[in-house]
Order: sequence, then C-alpha cells, then structure tokens
Amino acid sequence: MSQRKEFINEETFSILIRRFVAAHKVEEAINIFYRREEFGLDNELDSEAFRTLLMWMCRYKHIEEAETLFHRNLNKFGFCRDIKTWNVILNGWCVLGNTHEAKRLWKDIIAYKCKPDIFTYATFIKAMTKKGKLGTALKLFNRMWKEESCKPDVVICNCVIDGLGFKKRIPEALQVFHDMKEWGCLPNVATYNSLIKHLCKIRRMEKVYELIEDMERRRGDCLPNGVTYSYLLQSLKASEEVPTVLERMERIGCAMSDDICNLVLRLYMK
Repeated sequence: MSQRKEFINEETFSILIRRFVAAHKVEEAINIFYRREEFGLDNELDSEAFRTLLMWMCRYKHIEEAETLFHRNLNKFGFCRDIKTWNVILNGWCVLGNTHEAKRLWKDIIAYKCKPDIFTYATFIKAMTKKGKLGTALKLFNRMWKEESCKPDVVICNCVIDGLGFKKRIPEALQVFHDMKEWGCLPNVATYNSLIKHLCKIRRMEKVYELIEDMERRRGDCLPNGVTYSYLLQSLKASEEVPTVLERMERIGCAMSDDICNLVLRLYMK
C-alpha cells in the first residue's frame, strides 16, 4: 500500500474514477471515492475532487445518480451555495437535452438561494435555444442585462442570435447584434457568421455583404474566416460569382480549406 500511495495523486485518482464510471460501474466508483485515505489522499471530502466525480458521472450519462449523490452531500462544505457544483449537474441535464430536468434544477438553484453565475446562464440558455424554447431563453437573457454582476458575454449573445435566426426571427437577431455594442459586449467572428448563415438562407444578400464589409473593416476578432466565405459560396447562384468571393478571401489572407475547395468545384460543376 505504501508504494501505491507514492504514485497516486488527485490526477491519477481522477483517472481511476473515470475508468470505473466509463465502464458504468458507478457504485464501485463512488465506493472508491470514499476510500480516498487508502490511496494516500486526504480523507476529508474535497469539493474539487467531489465535483470531478460528479463531472465524470454526468459525462457518461449517469446524471440521475450524480444528482442523488450531490443531494446526499448537499450540506457538506456549503455545497448548497456552491454554484460550481450545481453547474456540473445542470450541464449534465442540458448536454443530455433534457430541458424538463434542467428547468427543475434551475428552480432548485433559486430555491436554495444559490446565485447563478455566467456559466449557469450560458449552459441553460444554450440548452433552451437548442431545443427551440426561445421564450425561456430570452426571458433569462433580458434578466441578465438588469443584473450588475452577471451581464451576458459574447458567447451567450451569439447563442441567442443563432436561436432567433433559426426561428427566422431575423429582425430580433439583428436588434440583439446592434444592442450588443451599446451594452459594451463586442461581437466576434462567430456573431457575424451566425447572422450571415441565416441571412444567406433567406437571400438577404445586401445585408450579408454589408456585414462582411464591416468584418473586413473591423478586423481583429471579427475578421472573416473560412466559415464566413463558405456560407457566402453556398448562397451563390452561378459559378461566375466565385472569383469575386475568392479574391475577397485572398485580400484578407484567408486560406482555402479542403471544404471550400470542394464547394467551389461543385459550383463549377453545376
């Protein structure tokens, strides 16, 4: 045992736990976790190690068991007010696509007077938009702007814009885009790409080129990339339009990927 203790630390112990959970031997993984002292680790329940155990359980879709274990230890080390641990369970339900359980857990977080952080909001809003539940997502999104300590970041804004675009609510998506600048949340290339994707689908090409010109002018995090031009190429009606797009790419130093090459070939083969 003494030799084994020399080689085991929190990282290797986490790998051991992961192996058991990955094999769906959840009870064995939990039992090993509580035998930490035998492996030369602190016998006290470490909050970070506990979150790691819950994370692996959620990663391998044992979310119900993870939540049960979490509630069993809820009053230890202030877990009831530890939003990071709540986030692990919430993310598990959201990744699984179970918005019903995600909503229930959100209500539990509020009931325990645990303050959601930006990761909590981002996880929940992404899950809601992905499932088309824009009403819930927008309600939370708008609430965030009223909070002093937890304003939406560009990732959350992009998620909302993409969700609105998917529902063909383009004017609202553009409004969020314009409001971002006033709110002090600067857009990035993903923001523009999301708008361009949905605008190309409805053939709002004048607006598409306006956005691309804005991207080229702003440069930095907004500089067009292969994704930008692939959306533009997909929207072309004739191969004669291809050289203009390729010239724009070359002008800003955007290299052609294999996907773009294949897309160009298909356009010329029409």
